[in-house]
Amino acid sequence: MIAHKERFEEKYCPEPNTGCWLWTACVDSHGYGMFWLNGKLVLSHRVAYELYKGPIPDAPECSLHDTMSVCHTCDNPLCVNPAHLFLGTHQDNMKDMYDKDKQPKGEEHGNAKLTEAEALEIYHAEGTQTEIAKEYGVAQTTIGRIKNKQQWGHIHDEA
Repeated sequence: MIAHKERFEEKYCPEPNTGCWLWTACVDSHGYGMFWLNGKLVLSHRVAYELYKGPIPDAPECSLHDTMSVCHTCDNPLCVNPAHLFLGTHQDNMKDMYDKDKQPKGEEHGNAKLTEAEALEIYHAEGTQTEIAKEYGVAQTTIGRIKNKQQWGHIHDEA
């Protein structure tokens, strides 16, 4: 691992204002650093965790993923500073993102099939969820989630 560590340390630059160690080499389409290790590309923040903190353990059996996630306290996907990295389940990572209001909402979400105006109309619509779903071309469960404030939650503050 010593040779990997020396090569790894050539690929980041400390940022004095935030304390982040910014990855300067290969980056994936989501903005995360990538590092060539043992014949494959791996996420650089995961490599940083293993180099400076130790092995990444397996995820709990109930998890959808094989290993624990390596999360950022700084929310900077280019950061590889081990002081900014912590372990959590995929669910922990998603909750952290949600709590910090970092996930795309409403129309900003790449899979959104409705506009904000349509979601607000649905929230106030009369009729069965099945009828409303048919009218808007979405699943009945989507209507239920909007009505129960589980999806498009930010529109309910404006309603």
